[in-house]
Amino acid sequence: MSCYEHINSKINSTTVPPAAVVVTAASSQATQQEQTERLDDQTERLNRLELDLQTLNQKYVAEIEKRAQVQHEKEALELELDDLCSKLFEEANDMVAAEKKLRSQVEDELKETKERLLWEQSQLNELRMKLLDNDNSTTTTTTTTTSSGSRRSMHLSSFPPPPMTFDQYQLQLFTEYVETVSTNTSLPQKKQFQLPFMKLTLLEDIEPCLRFHPLQQPVRKLSSKKIIDHLYKETCLIEYVPTTTTTTAKNICQACNRKQPPINYRFKLNEKETEWLWIDQYCRDRLVAVCEYFVFMRNIQHGFLNHITSIQELYNENIRLKLQMFYSR
Repeated sequence: MSCYEHINSKINSTTVPPAAVVVTAASSQATQQEQTERLDDQTERLNRLELDLQTLNQKYVAEIEKRAQVQHEKEALELELDDLCSKLFEEANDMVAAEKKLRSQVEDELKETKERLLWEQSQLNELRMKLLDNDNSTTTTTTTTTSSGSRRSMHLSSFPPPPMTFDQYQLQLFTEYVETVSTNTSLPQKKQFQLPFMKLTLLEDIEPCLRFHPLQQPVRKLSSKKIIDHLYKETCLIEYVPTTTTTTAKNICQACNRKQPPINYRFKLNEKETEWLWIDQYCRDRLVAVCEYFVFMRNIQHGFLNHITSIQELYNENIRLKLQMFYSR
């Protein structure tokens, strides 16, 4: 067999029958259609998933914004709450501090009042004993005077003799005061009132004497501070007015607000004041006692009492004037 024949035989043996070719084409077309349908399904599912994803993304963004807004409002509320708490604590601390300060002041005033009361009681008891002794001596003197046909009337300035013994502490304070004001005649009022002796005298003698009626509302024009500041420098004006020239409108003392007719005295600090204040006998005695004491202190400061060489004689006069303030009360 030739080579040509051998090749033809091979071609004939491998040739596909026509029916088989038709079947294969149909099967391939069916497979392609099935794959197309499957691809369409996958594409539709993918579109739906993309749509769902967009919806979820929008919800997620909205939730994030909402959460951010809530967080911002929360932070603002927390900041406001912190500010409010800090202000409340500050106000509470201020109230507590003010309460402590007020309580401390009240306690100090109460302690001072108790001490002053004890001191006044001790002075009162001492003066009662001295008055009893003085009454006995006065009774003897009055009996002797009556037998001779003459009598004496006691005036406000007549007081029992000062004690023969001295409180050494008070005497020392008085001595220091005299030495200080004598060597410095231009000592300001504020510094002079800060000296221990004068400070104690203001507290225990002068201010109580100028408290005309502690249970009544004080007259502003007769405040003790105003009177003290003026009397430290100069005297005041007190005039006696006969009863016939007074009117019914002057039946109330303008210092103590008590009805003590007749009101026979009027008072003002200096000539510049145009209005007189009407006062009764008792308030007049208080003012006179304080005026005399300040005159005595000014005389010491300006050296008008240098002829009195003994400090005890000066202290003796100081005690007499303090007793005069006490009796006027």
